Amino acid sequence: MRGIGSFRALSGISVLRRFYRSDIHSPIWPVFGAANQLVAALALVVVSAYLIGVKKPAVYTVIPAIFMLITTMGALIYQMIGFFGSGTAQGYLLGAVSLMLVTLAIYIAFEAKDILLFMKSNRHEISDSHPAWSEN
Repeated sequence: MRGIGSFRALSGISVLRRFYRSDIHSPIWPVFGAANQLVAALALVVVSAYLIGVKKPAVYTVIPAIFMLITTMGALIYQMIGFFGSGTAQGYLLGAVSLMLVTLAIYIAFEAKDILLFMKSNRHEISDSHPAWSEN
């Protein structure tokens, strides 16, 4: 049994090494990086909403969140144009992934705007009034 585990590990490493040496993985890294930046922007939006909810200064997280959303969306749109313009199946696939990420970034921006403005107004209890937390 011990030899089978070692064989599987070495097989996996050899497949990854072969994949790394080919240039198949190169085009996906910019899209992966953009997705990573969107996750970071989402984390900043969540932290900003929390800080506003507990009435603490949130400008230190709101400004970076806005900056990250804008720059990531710009980079994704730029990449998407290049991917669709390549005319290859791989380009169309990466362009579609970029388009989905742009759509998610727009959704994050609108949700962040709604939640942050709602929490800033302090008119009602959050759990009772905001549509994102309604029980419908």
